[in-house]
Amino acid sequence: MRLKVTILLWAAVLGPLHSHARSLCDAAEGKHVAIVDAISTMAGFPEHLFKRGLGTVRVWSGPRDALPEWFDEPGADDLFFDGDLKKLAGALKNRGITGVVSGSDQGNPLAQELAAALGLPGNDPNIARLLRDKYEQILLLKKAGVPVGDAIKTADVDEAIAFQKRLNQWPVFVKPTNTSGGQGAGHYYNKRDLRKAFKTWIGKVNSDGNINDALIVMADLSATPGSIEYVLNFTSQNGVHILESAARYTKVHVKNPGGGYSPVYESKDLLEPASVPADLKSYGLNVLHAFGLKEGASHLEIFRNPTIDGPGRNLLVELNPRIAGGKSADLIEMAAGENSLAILAEALSRDPSFRTREGRIGPKLLPARKIWLRYDVDGTVTEHKFLEELAKLPSLKKYFLTPVNGRVIKTYDLDGHPGWFFLVHKDWAQIEKDTQVIMDLQREGFFRLSR
Repeated sequence: MRLKVTILLWAAVLGPLHSHARSLCDAAEGKHVAIVDAISTMAGFPEHLFKRGLGTVRVWSGPRDALPEWFDEPGADDLFFDGDLKKLAGALKNRGITGVVSGSDQGNPLAQELAAALGLPGNDPNIARLLRDKYEQILLLKKAGVPVGDAIKTADVDEAIAFQKRLNQWPVFVKPTNTSGGQGAGHYYNKRDLRKAFKTWIGKVNSDGNINDALIVMADLSATPGSIEYVLNFTSQNGVHILESAARYTKVHVKNPGGGYSPVYESKDLLEPASVPADLKSYGLNVLHAFGLKEGASHLEIFRNPTIDGPGRNLLVELNPRIAGGKSADLIEMAAGENSLAILAEALSRDPSFRTREGRIGPKLLPARKIWLRYDVDGTVTEHKFLEELAKLPSLKKYFLTPVNGRVIKTYDLDGHPGWFFLVHKDWAQIEKDTQVIMDLQREGFFRLSR
């Protein structure tokens, strides 16, 4: 597998738009799937639908001028939601829509409302709306009897301090209720910094365009010795849930503007689905059942502590009703020869073979890791460094660096990562060796910057 160097903008749209146009043309008189907010990984979904004879209609969850800046540029044939669900559903019906899928957290409520309005398979729209609020997720799980960490939602810092006192635990973990990418999330170790968090984040407009009107304050699940953060990615069809991929995170804590320490991604190691501990998988399935999810993709982040027996061994961080982002499907395809988007297309096309899929990725999964680049200074990129050194790494298959003239900012949430690296090799020892080289180069800096 040759190294592919990627130094394009994050929101590169030529590929997705080309696939979109081709599928609309070739399947214009056939069946189509509506994708609500086709961003990030889901921007490549039309290609996989096209292979199954399905066209694509891209739908956006708001008016063109109200979409978040980081969304892809809409196309000429796209549809926009202006608040009139009946009108939008009618426009989709005229396009021969046979399925609706969400491409983002923000778009999921609309996707489920459209599926219900069109009489197509989907999940409960009421639950979809609640899932946007991470605190409502906690309440739903508690009501269903699924173990989950203690938490409150409040705009009152004194109430947050009283909650910490009841917990009798520092640090506590704080995050806004309705945002993406870890913006505003952090670990807080004392009252002074907790007060600063509320002053910094309450009332702030986040990257999703929502105002932070409250914060979730919860027990810090990472603070318990032995806790490991896992990712479980399920794909569902009519209540049949397939664990299509899994991973284990490593994060570092970086000081954020709110006075706390943000959990910033460092690396993600893919796991064979068959190797996932049975109690962890069972917990993930219980979460899906508690939320009544029967269709589409679900991305679960869970802390597991093997030193704890019984309830509390596995605790949900959050569920996102979408496929894993960050080009995860590309890494899985490099490691397993099969793409997560292809599995989702199989489910959406109502292919009966989907139900026999369990375990098919696992046996041929090569060791694979994603490394996130982080920076502690702001600046504009004038030159890339160490490209020759990167080209010599045997396990490095693809990477992204912020392009020349692009802006680098201090990393304290997902938006601040100025690059990433995909490592795939038959030998974990080679991946570990190449990881060390990348970490050493990162300390020296992959960019020359102008301030």
